[in-house]
Amino acid sequence: MIDRAIDVTQSTDSEVAFVTGAAQGIGRAIAARLARDGFRVVAMDRSAASLEAAVAGLQAEGLNVEAACVDICDRIAVSSTLSRFDRVDVMVTAAGIYNDAKFLELTEDAFRKMLDVNVIGTFIPAQEGRRTCRDDFVARCAGRHAVRPLRGLQGGCDRAYPGHGHGAA
Repeated sequence: MIDRAIDVTQSTDSEVAFVTGAAQGIGRAIAARLARDGFRVVAMDRSAASLEAAVAGLQAEGLNVEAACVDICDRIAVSSTLSRFDRVDVMVTAAGIYNDAKFLELTEDAFRKMLDVNVIGTFIPAQEGRRTCRDDFVARCAGRHAVRPLRGLQGGCDRAYPGHGHGAA
């Protein structure tokens, strides 16, 4: 049984949402929506130039968004980024990469890079967010709940279950 669901459309300025992959695409759109809904948004991406441009555009709209250039596959870097803020209320793991090489042309290095970003880069921010968050923390992986507080289960109140995006399984 879910203890309580967070309505991410109802927020206060003090709630902090972190969004990975926020320099473009779905991540940028999610960051914008959360900021419009009143969250203080920390836009995370590894591409500094793209991230700064995205954040500047959102700030020009009057949105409360700041940039954090970070490699989401680096646990120490993610932990350090999260520690700069007084709270973690929501973590959206929207970062993902795709290689459109034909199967027999896809190199092992390129495949491992996709696995690192799409799977490990979902796991690390969600786990580190949960370590430093409030009790009703929600992590989302490509729009699916990945970590939610649960009640009534033996062994503790947290259970992780997979999202269905970017190869998280």
